Order: sequence, then C-alpha cells, then structure tokens
Amino acid sequence: MSTISTGKAVTLAIVAAVLSAGVTTVILKSSPTATVAAVEKKAAAPATDTAAQSPAPSPAQATAQSIDIEAAMKDRSIGKDDAPITIIEYASMTCDHCAAFHNSVFPEVKTALIDTGKARLVYRDMPWDKFAVKAAKIARCAPPEKYFDVVKAVFEGQPKWARSADPLEGLVALATANGMEESYVRACADNAELDKRIVELVQIAQKEYSINATPTFIFLKDGARLDSYPEFEAVMAKMPAHDHSHD
Repeated sequence: MSTISTGKAVTLAIVAAVLSAGVTTVILKSSPTATVAAVEKKAAAPATDTAAQSPAPSPAQATAQSIDIEAAMKDRSIGKDDAPITIIEYASMTCDHCAAFHNSVFPEVKTALIDTGKARLVYRDMPWDKFAVKAAKIARCAPPEKYFDVVKAVFEGQPKWARSADPLEGLVALATANGMEESYVRACADNAELDKRIVELVQIAQKEYSINATPTFIFLKDGARLDSYPEFEAVMAKMPAHDHSHD
C-alpha cells in the first residue's frame, strides 16, 4: 500500500485547548509516515452530500447575525452524488502535508477519479491550532459552490499566511479575493458557535474513525469502510517527497 507522511497527531483536547487559551503559534511539524488508509472492519454511514445546502448570504446581506450555522456546517463535497466510492478527507488548513496533497496531488485525483465519476471527495475539518480553526470557519462561510476555491487558495497560500505576523489578516485577504465580504469573513472567523460545532465534528471523527493525524483518507462503498482504494493509492504513489525545510 502507498504511504503519505502525515502531520502531528490531532486530539479533541488540543483543539479545545487552542480555542479556549487563544494559542497563537501555528504548529507545522512532521511525524512518522502513516498508511493512507488504516484497516478498519466496522461499517460506517455514508457521507452526506451538498446538494440540499442553503446558499450563503450574499456579500451585501452578510452580517454577523446572518451567518447560517446549519448551512455552514453541512458536509462539503466534490464529485457526483452517485459515485460508487466516497473518499472522506480529514485535514487541517495549517498542515503542510495537507497543503502538499492539495497542491500537488489533488488535481490528479480530481482528473482521474472525481471527474470520471469513479469517486467523490468529502472534505472534513480536523484543525490542530487556532488559525486552522479560523480558516475552516471562513471556508465554511463561503457559498457552497465557492468552498473548494477557498480551500485551494488557503492551501496554496499557506507558506505565506500561516507564517506571517498576523495569519488572520492573510486569511481575510484570501477570502475577499475569492468574493467574500470582509465584514462577513471576520464575523465568521470570530463566531463562537462555529468553534463549538467544529470541535463536535472532531469528536465525532475520532469516535467513528479514530482519526489522529492529517491528512487521513477514509474510503466508503455502500456505507461500508474499505480497507483500501487501489486507484487512489496509485495516484498518491506519485506524490513528490515533501520538503520540511521551509526556508
């Protein structure tokens, strides 16, 4: 089976701690390699799709009061709803390995598996620091059809915004460049209910799939978890070695 280096183990306690303590240090460290998909025999419920999501408020209407929490927290997916395989990606937006996947490998995954109707991908947040949570909240406040554009911009710009003196300002700039109103972006980044709901999703992920590293990929077929997905792993095998120097 192909392997991918993953980021530091993520726990609910870490996420809760950074939310309550206001930790400002962005964690970007490596850990030993882990398999793309760990073996697990239990069945899992299929991920929900995004077809029925309510649209986000227009920039002219967006205010702190108009944030639709339920719409923001729905699963975000790309690909055909009836694709035979569902790939669930758990990722943190300050995870350099996650950025490497999205910048170098995801385009080929999309071309080979998603665009051909073989699979769809559901992106789920597994943040491990304060600014990963803020990035997740901002992306979730984007209109559903713009969600993956914002995720792409966040990962492409990660080396700059995540290491800047004020990462939030970098995130705001990325979001506004993708058509989001600045006041709405800031309201989303500061929304406490979104914090709570993201932490709840982390807890669910750890309970259902024992997620403890990012990126982690879960493969489902007819609601049951697969031990592996060879076509995905073949694409992952082409992923270039990741440079941790960040010079």
